[in-house]
Amino acid sequence: MRKQHIFISSVMRDYEDRRAAAEKVVRSLGMEPLLAEAIRASGGSPRGVILKDAINGCHAMVGIYGPHYGWTGTQSQRSPTEEEYDHARELYKPIYAFIDRIESKTVDLRQQAFLDKVQNWDIGVLRREFYSLGELQELVREALTGRDLSPRYRRFLDGLVVQTQNLNGLAFREETEPFVPALDLVMHATASQFTAGVDSYIIVIDGDLYDRQQISRAIENWSAEVNRLIGAGFWKARGASTSVLVVVEENPCGYNKNSMQKDRRLFTSSSHDEMLVNLVARNVEVPPGNLTLFNPLKKAVESAL
Repeated sequence: MRKQHIFISSVMRDYEDRRAAAEKVVRSLGMEPLLAEAIRASGGSPRGVILKDAINGCHAMVGIYGPHYGWTGTQSQRSPTEEEYDHARELYKPIYAFIDRIESKTVDLRQQAFLDKVQNWDIGVLRREFYSLGELQELVREALTGRDLSPRYRRFLDGLVVQTQNLNGLAFREETEPFVPALDLVMHATASQFTAGVDSYIIVIDGDLYDRQQISRAIENWSAEVNRLIGAGFWKARGASTSVLVVVEENPCGYNKNSMQKDRRLFTSSSHDEMLVNLVARNVEVPPGNLTLFNPLKKAVESAL
């Protein structure tokens, strides 16, 4: 199976140790780190190779941001680091941002504006601060393995695995591959359990972190990995059924399906059915229609809450 590719983004100058620390963690997890300085020479421009090839093909991006903005001699007059961030956002790639607090230095004005964008409540991404290289490595490891999930969310995932081991006569089992960082849990019931020969999947994803485009992008990446793993004609020929649980918990007022659709954070896709799970309100909202798997799945989710 093809390795998961993680792009590591930061200023190059004086950040060799931060980049090397993140690279070591990515490799230890069996993933492939992508760093600008390690990309092989080609006929294209550095900007084109990094943005169009490396970031387009990565599964997630690790951004390490400190006090310095970096080189601004680009056509856009933005630093390569900001261009990398913007391009990853445009593609709805999962971005794990880490703010450097190892040394107390004055932050460049342009870098502060960039950091404000990264940390913006409405359009930014969740970020963590680190005060040592060891802490950076642990935070990167947590982000890429899902160990940074809240205790309540973890308890829910553990309970859901138990509740779906015999769901309406089907044995769902937790999948460790294919791995996509944005997906917190993937469970699979094999086609051999169905007379129609259809595989069925349950995917759990954190709705507090991803809007609907990001959710769809994550599922597309995951589906592409499945295709590579078991054959390109799998989905079309066998019609795999995919149910997606979008879990929210951070909003104290509690999201609901209508508000998330209005905020462009949730939608019903033709390729999968979405169920909204609110850990704070302890309720479950299912899509309309007579979906045979959703009634027992809803009961399993409620039992795991």
